Amino acid sequence: MPTAAMRSKGVLLQRSGGGSPDVFTTIAEVLSFDGPSRTLPVEDATTFDSSWAEVIAGIPDGGEITFGMNLIPSNTVQNALAEDLENATLRAYRLVFTDTGSSKLEFSGYVTAFSSSSGGPNSKINASCTIRVSGGVS
Repeated sequence: MPTAAMRSKGVLLQRSGGGSPDVFTTIAEVLSFDGPSRTLPVEDATTFDSSWAEVIAGIPDGGEITFGMNLIPSNTVQNALAEDLENATLRAYRLVFTDTGSSKLEFSGYVTAFSSSSGGPNSKINASCTIRVSGGVS
């Protein structure tokens, strides 16, 4: 049976313009992404009467998504990410996958880090960005 794995080439990370109707714009030259890293915290509920350790579920956490990109100082969307950080703007984002149905993850969040993070004498300048998810991921 052939694999149903998706290619990562062609995945789009998009930022909402925040208007009505809302228009999403692709973030230019994304090289990699990791997340959103969703978690479900648990609280220990073990008592002296317990035979085994017991836990109760807390509130799900959307975590964060980090991504790297080629730094393009003249790019409007990359500059807008830095402005979102400076202005503490809650914004909608979506990650569009490469399957035939163009599955996507949609979430809102705050840019918590934006950096032109690396470069060297024989390399290009890269940037990185972290978005902290606020609310759920659908």
